[in-house]
Amino acid sequence: DEGSVIAKGIVPGIKAPVALIGIAEKGYVTLELSVEGQAGHSSMPPKQTAVGVLSAAIAKLEANPFPADMSGPTGMLFDYIGPEMSSVYKMLFANRWLFGSAIKSQLSASPATSATIRTTTAATMFNAGVKSNVLPSSATAAVNFRILPGDSVQGVIDHVNAVVNDPRVKVKVLGEHTEPSPVSDTNSASFMTVYKTTKQVFPDAVVAPALVVAGTDSKHFVGVAKNLYRLNPHRFGKEELSMPHGVNERITIDNYGECIQFYMQLIRNSSE
Repeated sequence: DEGSVIAKGIVPGIKAPVALIGIAEKGYVTLELSVEGQAGHSSMPPKQTAVGVLSAAIAKLEANPFPADMSGPTGMLFDYIGPEMSSVYKMLFANRWLFGSAIKSQLSASPATSATIRTTTAATMFNAGVKSNVLPSSATAAVNFRILPGDSVQGVIDHVNAVVNDPRVKVKVLGEHTEPSPVSDTNSASFMTVYKTTKQVFPDAVVAPALVVAGTDSKHFVGVAKNLYRLNPHRFGKEELSMPHGVNERITIDNYGECIQFYMQLIRNSSE
């Protein structure tokens, strides 16, 4: 009950809804960046305060994102939906070896699609200073990374240290972290059961494997189940992109009904 959705108007080049069965999910790590400064009166500032040093580090990270990669689950997604795309997109995605740079540029233009092809960088918290006329003795920031399969927590740390390249900025892991999940088999009987059920309940949708860009509770089943599939079976358009963890997060009554129908049908199909 956590995972990808029935996407409406989000996948480029395809008008039909796309039911995204999550066959893998990204890893998760938050790094704390910290800088120590010399406290004192703001009337005699150094060339850079702790705030300035840390802000420059954050700016470097945002200006140097992780490279795009269309292999793995995202590549499989385009293999499935390619034949359903409009003619121009069909030609582009059928020849990813030739038009890879153009496709990556197109996908990178939207936060929703950019997240499917790279490890993402999000500066989420910043803390420094106690008074407007006092130089801060320290500054800290939290930067959250969602890690693409093929990357790793250590790879994220190495990337941050290389990009920031400033000994004044200390980097450490903050809180819990997880590696990217294994990629589940799309040829298994279990995948075909989920695929069949999705087509029955959402007959207007193109069904395809995909990468879940956030984290789900399925991480607790890694090592217990051979394959894990993640699907939140309700329709989700561009207008809903800001809802998760946002103001007025909700689901429509019609979507809720389809979710119930999906689980009923999944139980029937699984008992065959």
